[in-house]
Amino acid sequence: MSKNFWAILNNEDRVMGRYFGLTFRWTLIPCLLASTLSLGQTIKASVDTTTIRIGEKILYTLKVEVDSSALVVFPEGQTFAPLEMISKSKTDTIRKKDIFELITTYGLTQFDSGSYTIPRQPVQIGDEIKFSDSLRVKVNAVVVDTTRQGLYDIKPIMEVKKAASWNWIWYLLGVILLGAMYFGVRQFLKRRKENEDPLEQLEPFERAKQSLMTIAEASASDHDAIKKYYSHLTFVLKSYLESKVYNHALESTTEELVKRLRLIRDGGKLNISDTVLDNITRVLQRSDLVKFAKSLPEKELLRMDWQTFDLALDQIDQGIPEPTEEELARDLAYQQEQLRLKKLRKKRIAIALLASLPFLAFGVFMIVKGPKYAWDTVTFDKYKRLLESPDWVVSEYGFPGLTIRTPLVLSRISNPEDQNTQSGQSVSEFTMSTSDDLPIVAVKSIQVIDTTKVKLDIEKNHEDKLKAWEDQEVKNIFEKTTPFTSPNGAQGVKVYGSAQWKSGEQVNFNLFYFIAEKTTLQELTMVWPQDDIYAKQIADSIVGSIELIKKEQE
Repeated sequence: MSKNFWAILNNEDRVMGRYFGLTFRWTLIPCLLASTLSLGQTIKASVDTTTIRIGEKILYTLKVEVDSSALVVFPEGQTFAPLEMISKSKTDTIRKKDIFELITTYGLTQFDSGSYTIPRQPVQIGDEIKFSDSLRVKVNAVVVDTTRQGLYDIKPIMEVKKAASWNWIWYLLGVILLGAMYFGVRQFLKRRKENEDPLEQLEPFERAKQSLMTIAEASASDHDAIKKYYSHLTFVLKSYLESKVYNHALESTTEELVKRLRLIRDGGKLNISDTVLDNITRVLQRSDLVKFAKSLPEKELLRMDWQTFDLALDQIDQGIPEPTEEELARDLAYQQEQLRLKKLRKKRIAIALLASLPFLAFGVFMIVKGPKYAWDTVTFDKYKRLLESPDWVVSEYGFPGLTIRTPLVLSRISNPEDQNTQSGQSVSEFTMSTSDDLPIVAVKSIQVIDTTKVKLDIEKNHEDKLKAWEDQEVKNIFEKTTPFTSPNGAQGVKVYGSAQWKSGEQVNFNLFYFIAEKTTLQELTMVWPQDDIYAKQIADSIVGSIELIKKEQE
């Protein structure tokens, strides 16, 4: 009995072991798969060197291993502070069986010596954000060996003769071009008038008689000359009939024309005899034979045909009834309309020439000054107008005064009398524009009333300035600090750099801080668009005019 009991128990243990073994294995497989997938998404950060000199470039590489279905987004913008990103490569892809290795390289630099930490970089993989490891780099100053490099005194200021300007040549070329265009237009109109056929100015009958006279003495020795003779002869008659009798005479055949003339005569609008019509018909038919059947009539016959048409013109002109008052009025209206159209054409030509002059002048101006300068001039660029304004003013702000030269006078936006002097200080602010429009030029003067309550601190004041900008959604502020000496020898601090302004525009800025007589902090702020050359020149001009007036000078 006891043996059977232990045998049954051992059998049950083996069955349970198999069950739990299978259960453990089926549970472990998904865990291993999940672990494998998680381990497949790796991020590695590396640099080509951990030590550089000021201004040299570090190549920072991010490698991400993922499966083919994962979407990877690498860091964008200045996320490497305190280092500055100066370049970014395109993403390279390397396939390793079912795994993709994505590689992106960034160029980083730093202009101050010291030891810096490249912060962890966020990389988005699908819906998850992972971070790389931080790296430590060292920036060394450039060492100058004074034992080999000689030191020399600063050279004195030397007057340099102004180079001769050749801009007058461009203006001269512009004047010559305008003169040539004017002369060319005048010559064109003159030649056009000279080329007009004087016969066109005559009445139809006189024009036809003059045209006949031009071929009366023409020689006709061969078939081509005879053909040309008859073509000219028939054209003269048909042109006259076209203008005075039948307005489709030129396009009519001989049969159609003679038939139409008989109908017009029978209608009482033309008084000519059958003999005249028969003579015209005979000459027109002979002309057709010459042109189409290569007939060669005798020279005497040519002269007779010319006389026939000359006589026919006289008889047709005499046979046309005198025009009625209605017809005269219609002809007069027609002539007046033709005269009006002619004047209108001349007027349009003159207007077109005048309208082209501004474009021609703009083209010359663009050649002389350059396309950008010319375009900014005609579009009244705001910064260009400020830079070239004749109304630049030199004003003093605060006490002791900070003197600067600006395109517009700065307006006070706060009054010291309105300040709470219990805080131990009085603040005056002046700005060139009361709006947030660029460029911004502003002066802030902080005067200490009670030195036991307030101490002037440039660093703290600067931090407050940047904090105020950040509160106004100014982003990506990059700055550099350097000592500054004004043209009149005043010592101060200059902070300059770039940022993304609240409007989204990239800007450069200058901040100047001066402490005068240990009781006044003068702050000068300048902000202008980063890529505008005129705004940069405005800022440089203002910087060159900074003077801090001391009490002893007043």
